[in-house]
Amino acid sequence: MKKLSILSIFFLLLTLFTVTLNSVEGYEFSPQFIALERHKCNLSIDGDNAIAVGDAVCSDGYTVKITLYLQRYSNNNWTSINNWSGDKDIYSYVNATSTVSYGYKYRVKSIATVYDENNNVVEIPVLYSDVVEN
Repeated sequence: MKKLSILSIFFLLLTLFTVTLNSVEGYEFSPQFIALERHKCNLSIDGDNAIAVGDAVCSDGYTVKITLYLQRYSNNNWTSINNWSGDKDIYSYVNATSTVSYGYKYRVKSIATVYDENNNVVEIPVLYSDVVEN
């Protein structure tokens, strides 16, 4: 029984460590996914223009569609104020610009929806960019 408890704790810590290392500054490594090989997003703000960039790549035999959501932090809540989608292919890419207001924090939420050859969804990882204040 004691061995089972120690083993359970070990695997729990290993899982937490793996998840923590998986997402670093808007870039997601994908060893735990079936088909997704790369998923990243970034937000930059220049004056009142926000530039949201993201891409996703999947393995052969699959397709991926990336959707970016520009979000603003207000009243202790993140609210999507704009969104864009890339093509559904082995590589999906978005590079979009939106006007933003001063005095708020912004981020990009990226969702990479991966489909198999029968058009069934197999993965839907979510990734967030760094927060940028304007």
